[in-house]
Amino acid sequence: MDGTEWNTTAGGTGGALVSTPHDVNTFFAALLVGRLLSPARLTEMRTTVAGDPERLGPDGRYGLGLITEPLSCGGVWTGHTGSARAGHHGIGAVAPDGRQVTVVVDETPTTDTAAATLLAAVDTALCPPAR
Repeated sequence: MDGTEWNTTAGGTGGALVSTPHDVNTFFAALLVGRLLSPARLTEMRTTVAGDPERLGPDGRYGLGLITEPLSCGGVWTGHTGSARAGHHGIGAVAPDGRQVTVVVDETPTTDTAAATLLAAVDTALCPPAR
């Protein structure tokens, strides 16, 4: 479903963006290598605290607009998740080595299993296969 005409301002600053997965990847790549903010501001964003386990899982952490989640291959991915009123849900994530993924589905996860499946897809994309 094309959401470019939706009024997403009900979500405040978190809902005022209509984008593509490619755009999300481009944004996070620029943000996390320091092309958008000063080093001090990016350090502030990357400083995280334990997140709500109901929303981020037991090991998820949250900073100033950035989420971190552990990867099965070590380290954490950094990015963000979000949902739109019509049920679209997305995760944009970057691994420590710069590998990126944006996963978008047309239904907001409503069960722990569905949420875990999305996080597993992110983990699969960001963790290189063992050779």
